[in-house]
This record gives sequence, C-alpha cells and structure tokens, in this order.
Amino acid sequence: MTFEKLWGDLLPVGRYGPTGGYRRYSWTAADAECRAWFVEEATRRGLTVETDRNGNLWAWWGAPGPGAVVTGSHLDSVPDGGAFDGPLGVVS
Repeated sequence: MTFEKLWGDLLPVGRYGPTGGYRRYSWTAADAECRAWFVEEATRRGLTVETDRNGNLWAWWGAPGPGAVVTGSHLDSVPDGGAFDGPLGVVS
C-alpha cells in the first residue's frame, strides 16, 4: 500500500462542501453514500461486513477470538467538519 493509493481511496469521502467543510449527518443521502463506500471498500479488501439492528456497520477479518482487537469511529460529521471528519478514524 502506497500513500498515493491510500489517498486515492480516501478522496471519495473527503470532499469539501460549498461551506468549506463537510456536512454528512446521520441518515441523510450523504451518510448513505459514505456507508456504501465503506461497505464496498471493506468487502474489496476481504472483510466480512454486517449491519446490526441499530444501523452500525461492523467489518472484520477472520473468526473472532481471544486476540481480537475492536476499534470504532463514525462516518457522519459535525457541521462543516473537515474533509475527513469521521471516515479517517474508521479507516485508521
């Protein structure tokens, strides 16, 4: 993985809106688009992806076990958040 490849993969969710920031509020079209991006990218990388009954997306490699590490973030943004407010934590 090169920086250029990673940067290219992130660009679709790092767009700036007309206000200079981004507004990706939960349960909006922008949120649905970002969630679809995440599912596609995670699946492309061989992760299993599921949505729980609360709408949270879960993605993982392999079977769960005692050495598993769980981390979380969000895909939505604060009003006029930066280009990667939310998604950068998810892909980290």
